[in-house]
Amino acid sequence: MKFLLKNLPLISLKIFKNDMEYCDSKILKTFYSKSVAFSGGTLKKLALFREKYITKSFLICFSPLSNLDYRAYIETSNFIRNFSNEKPVLLITPNLDELLLLSDDILAIKTRGGRVEIKKRICR
Repeated sequence: MKFLLKNLPLISLKIFKNDMEYCDSKILKTFYSKSVAFSGGTLKKLALFREKYITKSFLICFSPLSNLDYRAYIETSNFIRNFSNEKPVLLITPNLDELLLLSDDILAIKTRGGRVEIKKRICR
């Protein structure tokens, strides 16, 4: 009994690790099986939701709203807006509408003849 109580955290950790490995392998089988196909919008949403739980300090998004249908566009933009209330979000996109919809501050970087120009705009 003394051995069991002493090693309980270690036993619990092993059980948890085995459960997580099972979950990871099941998720991988689901995502990479040929019978399951996700649309581009669904894949983007899955990636963003995954990052919400993994991200420690900030989120980087490259053209997060491109090639989405209307519903996915609204859901993704709301998600990014809400996420930006908790942690910083860096958006990299050539789409000005995305920037104005999702940004509080805009920093534009442009090169001209070897010179770098930086302009900052506060949106809200």
